[in-house]
Amino acid sequence: MTVSSERGTWKVEKSQQSLDMMYVRMQEKSAPVPKPPTIQSDSSDCAQSICDWLKICAERGSQLASTPVAPFLVLRLDQEVAKLRESEDWMETGVIKLSHSSLSNSPASLPSCMYRSLSDEPAWASLLLIHGYSDSGRRTRFQELAYFFCKRGIHVFTLDLPGHGESSGVRGYVESKDALIAAGEAGVDELKKKLPHLPLFVYGISMGGAIAVNVGMSKKDIIAGVLLSSPMLAVSEKQVPILRKLAFIGAYLAPRLRLIALPRGAGCTDDYYNDLYLFDSLCYVGKVYNRTGYEMLRLAESTSSLLSSVSFPFFVSHGGADELTSPTKSEELYSVAVTPENKKRIVIHPGLLHNPFDEPGCFDRVMSPFVTYMKDMVDGPE
Repeated sequence: MTVSSERGTWKVEKSQQSLDMMYVRMQEKSAPVPKPPTIQSDSSDCAQSICDWLKICAERGSQLASTPVAPFLVLRLDQEVAKLRESEDWMETGVIKLSHSSLSNSPASLPSCMYRSLSDEPAWASLLLIHGYSDSGRRTRFQELAYFFCKRGIHVFTLDLPGHGESSGVRGYVESKDALIAAGEAGVDELKKKLPHLPLFVYGISMGGAIAVNVGMSKKDIIAGVLLSSPMLAVSEKQVPILRKLAFIGAYLAPRLRLIALPRGAGCTDDYYNDLYLFDSLCYVGKVYNRTGYEMLRLAESTSSLLSSVSFPFFVSHGGADELTSPTKSEELYSVAVTPENKKRIVIHPGLLHNPFDEPGCFDRVMSPFVTYMKDMVDGPE
């Protein structure tokens, strides 16, 4: 029985695409593996057949298939798979409690996820995590980021932005930068409603970083600080010329035409994390829609114009060799923001690309300073 709804059909097709791409990648990297099963429904039998296939591939030497998170990359269907996701058996028991919902105060359907710390010590902060372009706040890598913060006594709230993950709209299509900012603001309001007693921080990655700056401006009275990872305050000069020429014209004449492909591997040098992104069925891996490219440029440029007005506490971290967004703009933010010196920090990681925390051996070195900064803001800066 095939899934009848449009959303259900999309999930099946995207999961099949992920399986097929994973199969090709396995053949490139390991001994021959059998072809993947065909996904036709959201049944438990279908889910089991995928798990059985991954097990066979792992036995034949596939490192990708043997990773504990592999089933979560492709099993994005309903019913039985939802139960599997919520169990999160690949995480340490007793650290995180998951709950899934949609934002109640948003005009669009924005799926969200709450990760609650179950450590012995009471939680001391909450964190809204805003993902970047083509990503999802609920994909495997963001679950790992949430796990990192939850282990340290921080509740984490994520959402899927419009046109991303399992939110409403066409995958990868952004109608308006304002809709992205509104989603971030709705996320802050929802998290504050859920946990009103905890200091609230906003953590934005790439495009999510630009959104976080705008949210920081509009919600500065209720947030304790903004964390930025390679924020899209300006698109890298290598990407701007073609984006500007094609997107500006096409945004209105052919908004849903896709002409621009972002370079694969620009996020980090680690094939493992590049593959996790490529195969995760919650991510969009196609070419950039003209309208999306134009709106991203508008978002970056309008956010850049706000930098000298920034007064909220912030910590910005950026890969020094980033070719997608500009580390120079992050340095400019730190320089021109009117935030008190003891409430703003910056770290540029020499030689690292767009996602410094995905580089081999760099995760703790890149992420731990965020937690240190949060503690300093909660305890009171010197």
